[in-house]
Amino acid sequence: TRLTWAGLGSPVPGLWISPHTSREAEAKQVVESLGLQDEVFSFCGPFSGIGSERAMVDQAWHLDDLATAYEDFLREFAGMRPDSGDPVLLAQVRLVNSWRRFPRLDPQLPRELLPTQWIGVRAANIFSDLHGDWHTSAQRHWATLARED
Repeated sequence: TRLTWAGLGSPVPGLWISPHTSREAEAKQVVESLGLQDEVFSFCGPFSGIGSERAMVDQAWHLDDLATAYEDFLREFAGMRPDSGDPVLLAQVRLVNSWRRFPRLDPQLPRELLPTQWIGVRAANIFSDLHGDWHTSAQRHWATLARED
């Protein structure tokens, strides 16, 4: 689970891969915490062209499941226009709460490894736009509620 949270994928049992060399330190921490440093090997290198890079990505990361989660997020929030006061504050809290699971689910693969028109890009843009649109009003209402105590 911790390797998945670090963005690594497993195309076959016992093999973990990542296009992000920057995640080596996190993977090393996981391996050491499990006491497996004497049994694990690591190396960096480019895809060599044997086999299909697309098949490797599909086997290592379940992007269809992730796309479904992004679709659910968009279905819930895209087009939502809450009124000021309680509705915008509640919408902002729900938006952030729903979004906060994606950093652990999405391995942040380079664009060239993702399906064309990857839904995660649209979902991230919608999150950013809505969060920005609602932030000031939600914070203002929160401050009002806090003063009422």
